[in-house]
Amino acid sequence: MKARLMANLSRRSFSAHHARPIRRLVAVVVNYHSAELTVRAVHSILTSDDAVSVDVVVVDNSTSSQEAALLKKTLPDSVHLMISPHNLGFGQACNMAWEKRPADALLLLNPDAYLTEQCLQHLVRALNMDPRVGAVGPKIYWDPKKQFLLPPSVPPSWILMLSAADRLGDPAIPFLRFLGKKWRRDALGAWQAGAPFPVKNLSGGSVLIRSDAIRDVGGLFDPGFFLYFEDTDLFRRMTRRGWRLLVEPRAAVVHEFDQCGMESLPNKRQFMADSHAIFLRKHFSWYRCCLRWIPQGPRNRLERLTHGASNRTYRRPFRIRVPEEMPRPWLFEWSPSVHFIPAAAAFGTGAYAEFSEDAFRRLAPGRYFGRIGPAAGFKPFNSLSFSFIVTERTSFV
Repeated sequence: MKARLMANLSRRSFSAHHARPIRRLVAVVVNYHSAELTVRAVHSILTSDDAVSVDVVVVDNSTSSQEAALLKKTLPDSVHLMISPHNLGFGQACNMAWEKRPADALLLLNPDAYLTEQCLQHLVRALNMDPRVGAVGPKIYWDPKKQFLLPPSVPPSWILMLSAADRLGDPAIPFLRFLGKKWRRDALGAWQAGAPFPVKNLSGGSVLIRSDAIRDVGGLFDPGFFLYFEDTDLFRRMTRRGWRLLVEPRAAVVHEFDQCGMESLPNKRQFMADSHAIFLRKHFSWYRCCLRWIPQGPRNRLERLTHGASNRTYRRPFRIRVPEEMPRPWLFEWSPSVHFIPAAAAFGTGAYAEFSEDAFRRLAPGRYFGRIGPAAGFKPFNSLSFSFIVTERTSFV
C-alpha cells in the first residue's frame, strides 16, 4: 500500500515538474445561435496580447445555415471555423477543436464573454511562473461597467454538500446558514485578492489550461457531459493528479452570463440537472449508496423562507438607500438562492445601491434574492434584505 502511494506521488510530481513553457495557444469559442457575441469574443482574443502565438478556432453548434453564413462573413480570415452537422454539446465541440489543433495551452472562452486588456498576458505569465499549475482563471465581471463580480466556482465538495442538504430539506437550514457564512467569507477573499491564489475549481467559460495537464489526466472533456459540469469534472481530475488551479485577479474577463441559447432555457436547466447527477455518480459514487439512509426531508419551512425572504419585492429596476450607519464599504449581493450560495456582488461606498434596467434585462426569468450589508463584520441581522422578480427577458446585443 505504502509503495503504491509513493509511486502515485512520484508520477504526479514528474507530470507537473516537467511541464513545458507556454509559447503557443489554441483558443476555442463554441457558438450556439450567438454569432454576434462570438465575433466579439474572438476579437477580444485576437487583440488581447501579441506575446504568444494564438490560433483561434470557432466551433458552430447551431445547425443553422444562417448562423454559419453570418460567422463566415464576419469572422476574421485567420480564424478557423468548424461547422458541426449537429449540436455536439460544449464539451464534445471543445474536444473536436483541441484534437485538430494541439498547442502548449488551451484557452476556453464562452461566446458571451470577452477578455479585457492584457488578460491573456497575465494568464500566460501565471502558467509559466509555476510548472505545477495546470490551469488558471481570471477575475470575472458580470457587466461591461464592471460593477458586479461573478462568484468563484463552487468546489466539488460543496456540490456534494449542497446536494445532500437539498435532499434533507428543512433540517438542513442551520447547516445551509453556516455554509452561507463561509461562502461569503471565501468569496470576499477571492474578490479582494491582488495576487494569484489557489482554488479547487474553475469556470470553463474563461480559463487557460496547460496541454500537459490535459494529456496527464487522459484528455479534455468527458463526452458523457453534454452541457455543464464538464469543466468541474476536468478540474477535479487535474487536482487529483497533483495539478494546481489558480485565479489570477490581474487578468479580467467580462462574462455576460447566460446570454447564449436564451430561447432554450428549459432545455439548459434540464442539461444542468442531468450533468449534476452524472458528476455525483462519477466522483462520489458512495453518495448514491448513502442516499437510502438520507431521508427526503420536509420543505415547508424552506418554502416559507424563500417566499417570505423579505418584505420588499421589486419587479422592475430599483434603487435602495443604504443607511448612513452601515459601515463602508458595503456589499450588494444577489443570488437565485435564498442562502446566497453562490452569489454575485458589487462593492459600494455611496448612499444608494442600484440594480439598473440594463442589469434587469440580463437575467433569466425567475426570482432572485438580494441583500446589502457591511463587507466586513457582516451579520444577517444588520443587512437589508429583499427579492426581485424577472418576468421576461430580452436580448441586449
